[in-house]
Amino acid sequence: MTAETHTRRAGRPRRTDRNHSKDLRHEILVAASRLFCEHGYAGTQLNQIAEAAGLRTPSVYHYFSNKEEMLQELLAYANEDTATFATEILREDGRAADKLRAILVKYVDWLTSSPYALWFLVSAAPRNVVNNSSFGRRYARLESAIEKLVLQAIKDGDFRPIDPRFALHMIWGGVVGAMNYYQFNGVSAPEQTADFIIRALSGDPLAVTALRGPAAAE
Repeated sequence: MTAETHTRRAGRPRRTDRNHSKDLRHEILVAASRLFCEHGYAGTQLNQIAEAAGLRTPSVYHYFSNKEEMLQELLAYANEDTATFATEILREDGRAADKLRAILVKYVDWLTSSPYALWFLVSAAPRNVVNNSSFGRRYARLESAIEKLVLQAIKDGDFRPIDPRFALHMIWGGVVGAMNYYQFNGVSAPEQTADFIIRALSGDPLAVTALRGPAAAE
């Protein structure tokens, strides 16, 4: 056993029960995601994560090798369900624009209803797309599905002619906007976000509606 391995395994879990170990791993990720949002990924220390999770710092090493491993798992989680959904919906019947809308509703709802605080992904995700990582593979599947749907929607006449790569970046911009809206207003708006993006891509300016909070309705 190397010194490095001994150091990583110095901490012990509170119990050896497998389900409890899974729960503790989840608690560590909850704490890490919250701190990443509050202080940024670079500004968060491992001892802060341990304290927030109610553990001693050495105990964290029983579940994660380092902070980067936590980040990659959270990134993978953020795209896990939606990437699978997007791959499956490509094989279904229906118009491409409707499928893309369904993916966007699913994605925004997933990001804003998660047990993890995922707002930090707004700045962390673009710098951490590793092709061979779990996150990278899931992101690539989601990205590919969206580009195919954009191209098909253009062919169907539902979207204006547009570079699919540009459309992809604008779509991510809309998702980021939805996460910001949720972070600062506490309101999840998957349906409104999807409608806003789809109608913007359709090129009908009269159909684009702005998000309105409770105060605006008074």
